[in-house]
Amino acid sequence: MGIMAFGCVVVKFSLFVKQISLILDKLTPAPTGSYSVMIGIVLVAVSTFVLLLLYMCYQ
Repeated sequence: MGIMAFGCVVVKFSLFVKQISLILDKLTPAPTGSYSVMIGIVLVAVSTFVLLLLYMCYQ
């Protein structure tokens, strides 16, 4: 469950960085090629798979 929560935090932090750069009105936009969204989604998917696997093993 902790890994899933960490994955959500990674994705939300990426969105926060993009929004704060728009608010501060910087001349250079936030980098669009970041891997943080993909890493967050992978963490959530892996932890979901592990939770389902553990559920099936203990039945």
